[in-house]
Amino acid sequence: MRIFFRISVCFASVYFYSSLLFAQSSLKIVPESYLSLDKIIVTPTKSSMPVEQSPGSVEVITNKDMEKRNVLSVDDALDTSAGVIVNRGKGIMDYNSSIMLRGMPGQGRTMVMMDGVVLNSPYANTVFLNAISTESLERIEVVKGPSSSLYGGSAMGGVIHLITKMPETREVSLSVGGGGSVDSVAPDNFRRLRASYGDVFLNDKLKVYFSGDYQATDGYRSDAMITSQLAPLAGLSGYKTSRSVTGGQVYIIGDKGRNRAKQDSLHLKTEYLLTAQSKLRFSVLRSTGGYDYDNPRTFLADSSGAPKWIYSSTGAQPFSYLGNSVYFEQLIYSSEYEVKMNKMSLKLGASYFDQAKNWSVTPDGRTPNDLPPEKGKLSTTPNSVKSLDLQLTTSEVNNHLLTFGAAVRESISDTSEYSLSNWRNEESREALGYESRGADRSYALFAQDEFLISKNVVLFTGLRSDWWETTQGFNSVEGSHGARSKNMLSPKVSIVYTPASKTALRLSGGQAFRAPSIYDLYRTWTTSSGTTYKGNPNLKPESSFSWEVGVTQGLSKDSVLKLTYFENYIVDMIYSTTSGTVREKLNAGKGQSKGIEFETEYTLSPWVSANFNYTYTSTEIVENSAVPLSVGKKFPWVPEHMLNSGLDFKLKDWGAYLGVKYMSKRFSNDLNTDRVDGVQGSYDAHTVVDAKVRHALTSQATISLAVNNLMNLEYYTSSRSPGRTWFADFTYRF
Repeated sequence: MRIFFRISVCFASVYFYSSLLFAQSSLKIVPESYLSLDKIIVTPTKSSMPVEQSPGSVEVITNKDMEKRNVLSVDDALDTSAGVIVNRGKGIMDYNSSIMLRGMPGQGRTMVMMDGVVLNSPYANTVFLNAISTESLERIEVVKGPSSSLYGGSAMGGVIHLITKMPETREVSLSVGGGGSVDSVAPDNFRRLRASYGDVFLNDKLKVYFSGDYQATDGYRSDAMITSQLAPLAGLSGYKTSRSVTGGQVYIIGDKGRNRAKQDSLHLKTEYLLTAQSKLRFSVLRSTGGYDYDNPRTFLADSSGAPKWIYSSTGAQPFSYLGNSVYFEQLIYSSEYEVKMNKMSLKLGASYFDQAKNWSVTPDGRTPNDLPPEKGKLSTTPNSVKSLDLQLTTSEVNNHLLTFGAAVRESISDTSEYSLSNWRNEESREALGYESRGADRSYALFAQDEFLISKNVVLFTGLRSDWWETTQGFNSVEGSHGARSKNMLSPKVSIVYTPASKTALRLSGGQAFRAPSIYDLYRTWTTSSGTTYKGNPNLKPESSFSWEVGVTQGLSKDSVLKLTYFENYIVDMIYSTTSGTVREKLNAGKGQSKGIEFETEYTLSPWVSANFNYTYTSTEIVENSAVPLSVGKKFPWVPEHMLNSGLDFKLKDWGAYLGVKYMSKRFSNDLNTDRVDGVQGSYDAHTVVDAKVRHALTSQATISLAVNNLMNLEYYTSSRSPGRTWFADFTYRF
């Protein structure tokens, strides 16, 4: 009952205060001097505005932008954006991918949403990006910079908002595609099928959109089997010598097999116009996916040429060659009621995020000569999130657009580890070996004011208060943990000045935070070598202060130039100690990132347009009592330099896109010890060239052919990244 009482108090307070501001004029404030490039956004302020009016740096990626390039996943759509770091090494086979903004390391410090529903998992803040079909997206709004003043936790680097389609008339689409490697180490037998249907019924009162997406690949041999044993057994041959990322000698003795993967999704979205001023929306997304490995290989052979799986005097077990398998299944339900009454707009939303299946299986060898072994271990982590959101916007006070809101979020996660009698069958569970679980809640109130100081100056001020508490903490090693709570305030101030019709200057600063995940708090586990990684139920939320200054200059109707300088300062960063057999998480760190983003889009002629962006990011770990040797080092996974450029050609029924992406060297750990490039585990600097040609056969049918990594560059992003690949697609719309 307590949670519903708090919800009622939050919502009633906001509604009562905002109702006092009811009046009779236009709801939106837009300075006369703002130009419009026909891109309307909603994420930066939770209200519609031209992209040029945004109080911070924003990028909009439309469905048409995605069609120009070979976009097969959400991160494909984002990996050419300034300030956006996509950490994905193996295409759709990589379920541990992440998207980071402005040098904030780790997915947990960047929020990802779909139609207002947060997709970051409560267990570890991860996002299954493969679960979202790009076919159903109308656009992606990328808001860079601290956004906790509106969205709460996990928005330190910014917010990536996926906004799905809603039809205005009947539209049907069917797309069939496939591809594979071109004389390279790359995913084979890639196939994809997409279909969508949208329509309008009941005199335009009811809108319905449905989409389905399936894609799969047989994968490629991306993960080598490597040992650091100094002396392979006498008489064995076939192994290759190599280097580790730190420079030590290692031996490549085989691989784990081809890393296969597949995913599918079904999305239904509806909107019903109740009255001329009110509407109701509902959507449900179901998606599944997973990966595994087929037959491993050994390179070792004895003097007679017979293959050998034991490679050293320690008698290594054959399960070392076998890769794990991963599977997830999730459902996302969301609904929203919106009503406009003269100068007031009210939105009430509810959502339920249910990751009912989220498991991995690790094979477990029992005898040296069995391949594969029958035994294994299952780790399953179902988790769910319930949320309610209320937003009221009014322009009662002259030259002010006021937004008030309240939000409630409740999440739960439960991890269980079982032994398996057959590692190929996750249902063959035996004994329960370990369990951990936890739950958290947050209650929030926020307010924002867009103040039109003059016809060309707008001041944005915002403040959000989040009250966060954890409950039900437990793990098999330490037992139960008591409840804890913490209150966080997230202010933000921005000012936008437009001295001319095509020029906008902005300055903004604000605070943001990330609450520790359930994994950070309660997950304690021990490796096969005896090292224990220990959660800490006393962790505090991380917090950051960020500011930026930028300019947007319109060059012509479809051409624009942007320049932004930013700084981020993080405190109470969560780290694990690195010494000893017990490594506990602590609020031990301080860090900073500073950088410049330069972007331009330019129309060279009616048939040629170009885009270019460059991002420089300098990061530093300033303080870290958990890992003192990391002080002065760079953040992991964050490149210092990124550059993207593209040319798009259109001539009658033909179109072509040529893109170049450069990313400098990255480190995989806080000590920056990985100095060797071109080996497994390294994050190499690379320049990749992609191309796509498209042709409209008729007004309804289109074919395309794309080639990624056109120059067949060999590089590593931990695993070996795909070489040259091709993808052909046929799309029919009517």
